[in-house]
Amino acid sequence: MSEKLLLRIGRAPENDLVINQDDIGNLHLELFRDATGNVFITDMESPFGTYVNNKRLKGYTLLGMGDEVRLGESYILKWEKYTIEPVSTPRVSAQERPSQKQTVRPTQRTEAKKKTIIPKSDATTNKQLIIIYGVLLFLIILMYLFN
Repeated sequence: MSEKLLLRIGRAPENDLVINQDDIGNLHLELFRDATGNVFITDMESPFGTYVNNKRLKGYTLLGMGDEVRLGESYILKWEKYTIEPVSTPRVSAQERPSQKQTVRPTQRTEAKKKTIIPKSDATTNKQLIIIYGVLLFLIILMYLFN
């Protein structure tokens, strides 16, 4: 699936997933699935905090299979059991397609095995590559200036 999709979670009724608990913010967090199936979590500056593997989340991070997500003091979000899909399943052209509303559905175990998520070590490698490319670009600019 090549669509980028979003799931909003919080206490307010306009969220995609509503959790009516005192230590959950009105818009607590967002789960985002990119075109390749990677799932990112973003804390929406909730006053009660979002924790990934007991570490408070500042901003966003890539989730990996087995990561524990806790909202506030005690709510454990079993994020792996949700898949973010468009409501309409028939294939239609972009002009014929209705608005892309989203729904949350439990994932079957067989689907979870097929889903590929980049391990956190690859995310670190990507950051390192960006730094290397930045240094190379800087060196190329210096060479251009001194020639």
